[in-house]
Amino acid sequence: MLTEGETFLTSKASVVLNIVGGTFGVGLVDDHPIVREGLGNLLKKIPQARLRFSYDTPEEALAHLEREALDILLLDLSLAGSDGLIWLKRFRSCFPDLKILMLTVSDDEADLSSAIRFGACGYLLKDSECEQILAAIECARLDIATVSPAALLPALFRRGSTDRSLPEVKEIRTLTHREKQILTLVAGGNSNKEIGRQLQLAETTVKKYSYNAMTKLASHNRESAAMVALRLGLIEMANIHADA
Repeated sequence: MLTEGETFLTSKASVVLNIVGGTFGVGLVDDHPIVREGLGNLLKKIPQARLRFSYDTPEEALAHLEREALDILLLDLSLAGSDGLIWLKRFRSCFPDLKILMLTVSDDEADLSSAIRFGACGYLLKDSECEQILAAIECARLDIATVSPAALLPALFRRGSTDRSLPEVKEIRTLTHREKQILTLVAGGNSNKEIGRQLQLAETTVKKYSYNAMTKLASHNRESAAMVALRLGLIEMANIHADA
């Protein structure tokens, strides 16, 4: 589930794959055969991944899950005759340990928000790069949530400058130089580990700075804090591209 300090943008292909030993089971639910075939082939790039099933209806997946435990489920948001969000909620209720990655063509803020609220471990656009999807699957193994940048950024920017969730100016001014550095690297798609390596800081220290920035910017996760900082001019796109 998306939690503070854990979510990060899978905008870079530098996420290290196969970082956890042992095999794990993956299931696919999508009503487009070509999508299921493509994802099935993509999974072969992760040696530890085992495709347990590939169905076009959530009912079939439910029946399978009642017979066999699964680690990660890739679930289509817009299924023919079914609501992927309702099934997300049902799967999470029946199988609380199951990590579910939502697959979608929608960057609608309401869909993203609902997926987070119902316990998705990721929200991926179907036109994501293969490396991003692989990274999201690997991150799900570690209980780290991911969101496609193309889905996250429009939702944040659509809120506009009058969004009441923006912090007061007096809070913004308290951001330290180090916090701005870290938010810049977050916006560039870097994980806490990558940021620590670049700034020569311990990962726990990076998390502390990130949490402080999140609190000051009234944000629920690192990425929203970074986007608020962008909109308010606290960090610059030029610096993001230079550091990413």
